Amino acid sequence: MKRAVVGLSALLFFDLSWAQSAGDFYRRAVSKFNQKDFAGAITDYTRAIALDSTSSVLFNNRGVAKSKIEEYSESIEDYTKAIALNKAFAVAYFNRGNAQKELLKYDLALLDYDKAIVLDANYKSAYLNRGLIRTENADYKGAIDDFSRSIQLDPKDAKCFNNRGVAYFKIAQYDKAVKDFDKALVLDNEYYNAYINRGICLTEMNKTEMAIKDFNIAIQKSPMNGEAYYYRGYAIVNEVAEIQAGKNDKKTLAVIKNNFNKLDSACEDFKKARNFRYSKAIDAIESFCKGS
Repeated sequence: MKRAVVGLSALLFFDLSWAQSAGDFYRRAVSKFNQKDFAGAITDYTRAIALDSTSSVLFNNRGVAKSKIEEYSESIEDYTKAIALNKAFAVAYFNRGNAQKELLKYDLALLDYDKAIVLDANYKSAYLNRGLIRTENADYKGAIDDFSRSIQLDPKDAKCFNNRGVAYFKIAQYDKAVKDFDKALVLDNEYYNAYINRGICLTEMNKTEMAIKDFNIAIQKSPMNGEAYYYRGYAIVNEVAEIQAGKNDKKTLAVIKNNFNKLDSACEDFKKARNFRYSKAIDAIESFCKGS
C-alpha cells in the first residue's frame, strides 16, 4: 500500500510538470508581475525559459522583472540574450539602456537608446530617456532635440515639457524654460517637479514673488518634502541680496544681514528643509543662519 501511494504521488508530480507549457508559466509570470510579485514572476519566467529557450520575449520580460528588484546586472544578461535571439528587438535595447543608466553606465545606455531609435524612429520613451542622459552629460542641445522629438510624438506628456524646460534652464534660456514648465503644468497641474523647476527658474530671473508662489504650491502638495522649503528660502535670500547661487561673498552676506526679518524667514525654511532631510539645507544654514 505504501508503494502505491509513493508511486501515485510521484506520477502526479511529473504528470503536472509535463502538462504545463512555456505559455502556462508565461501567463502565470505576467499575472504575478502585475501583482508586483516580481520574485514570483522571475521564477515562472525561468520555468518558461527552461521549456522554451528560443523566446526573446521571455528573456526580455524576465529582465524587466529583475530590474524591478534592482538586479540590473542580471537583467542586462537577459536583455542581451533577448537581443541575441532577435536583433531587431527595439524594446530589449531600450530596456537594456535603462538598466545601464541605473548602473551609471551612460555611454552604454546611449548606445542602446541609439539602437532602439534606429529600429523604431517613433520610440518616444527612447528619445525621452536619451535626453535625460544627454542632460546628465551636459549635452543640453542634444537633450533639447530629444525632448522636442518626444513632444512631437506625444504632445500631451507633461514629462517631456518639464525635461526640456530643465535643459533650457541649464543653458540660461529662462524664458523658454518657463514656457515649457507652464505647458507641463497645463497638462498636469499636480506635477510637483514642474512647480519646483519653474520656481527655481523664476528665482534666477529675479521674479521672486512668482517663484515663492510656486514653492508655496509645491509645499501644499508635498508638505513633508524639504526641497520646496529649501528653494523658497533660497528665493528669499536671492531677493534680499540680489545674488546668484555660488556668489555668497562677504559683501553680499553683509547685505543679507541688514534685513533680519526676511533672513529669519529664509532660515526657518532652511531648517524645515534640513528636518525633512534635504541635504543642501545644511550648507545654507551654515552660510546664512549663524547660531542655528
